[in-house]
Amino acid sequence: MIRKLLTLSFCIPAFLCGNMETKSYTPPLGPLPSNTVDVQVDLTFLLWFASISETQYATTKIFTPTPGTFAPDQGTLLAKKIHNLDWKWSPGSRLGLGIVTNHDGWDLYSSWTRIRNSGDHEVAVSPFTPDDFTSTTVNAPGTEVLNSSWFIEPERFNFNRISGKLTLLYNQIDLELGRAFSLGDFLSARPHVGLRGFWSTLHFDVKGSRPGGPQIQILDASSQNLQNRWGVGLSAGLDTTWAFSKRWAFFAKGDASLTYGRVSKSKKMFFDEALENGPTLALINSEFKCQFYDIQPIIDLGSGIRYQTHFRENVSFLVDIGYEFHYFHTFNKLITGLYSRPTADDGLIENLTSEGDLTFSGLTVRSRIEF
Repeated sequence: MIRKLLTLSFCIPAFLCGNMETKSYTPPLGPLPSNTVDVQVDLTFLLWFASISETQYATTKIFTPTPGTFAPDQGTLLAKKIHNLDWKWSPGSRLGLGIVTNHDGWDLYSSWTRIRNSGDHEVAVSPFTPDDFTSTTVNAPGTEVLNSSWFIEPERFNFNRISGKLTLLYNQIDLELGRAFSLGDFLSARPHVGLRGFWSTLHFDVKGSRPGGPQIQILDASSQNLQNRWGVGLSAGLDTTWAFSKRWAFFAKGDASLTYGRVSKSKKMFFDEALENGPTLALINSEFKCQFYDIQPIIDLGSGIRYQTHFRENVSFLVDIGYEFHYFHTFNKLITGLYSRPTADDGLIENLTSEGDLTFSGLTVRSRIEF
């Protein structure tokens, strides 16, 4: 009996120590079996649709009677419709280069994304007679006019035609440190951290005109708005793959980054009011500039289908077809029109700043060779 107890007392610690020394971890997916280090080369085609909020360029207003006890023929202009830009689908590209090491499958990956998007639109209303919308005896009820918040004193001057055009050029560079590993026979993941940098140029031009006539002045106005913005910061994300056959799989990915950088913006304004075949009544040609530093949060999401095949044991080729969505909080910091200060009756005016979001979304087609 004593001999059995002694034998058992030696076996139990050995059993426990053996379990403690056993390694259990997620096996890496790279490099390829015949390679010590893999090189990855990516070429991606983008077909994206961009949208920037707070870029509505014009408002249609309709003259509406507001009869009162002492002024039965009085009226006022009420907003009828806000006009936004028509955004276009635009091509872009993304180039990627990476290496996968034999140090537990860790990889280093860099990419450069470039996209140019634009949007424009124009609206016009029928000519009106005198620019007086206080009485229905001057202009008939139902008369429409146009205003723009991007002009000087937007509520004061009315136009027959207003157009807006916006262009955006965006570049982004990412540097990631990650590791792709297997979570099962059909599921794999690649968490990663890294750095992100971007730079962009945003142009937004708004033009308005009103022809002259009896008792009405010729009116021309324009607003040229420019924003240059760049930022650098940290990023992190997770890529996942669900295989449903030997070569086909679904994939999904998500990233988040927080960058910090400079915003430089300017606004050029032109305003010309003149009598028909007569002298100029008012002419304004001015420019305003400012710059500051700001935080830019960015969220990226994507999903799609993947085809992957191998040639021998040292070359791999894959093709992704998917959808991507990218969100930039308060990206648009453009300067809108000039307004009278609402809290002071001193005759001074002030600029207002936009706080619009930027989104990219659309088709992504990627090809990769790994060797």
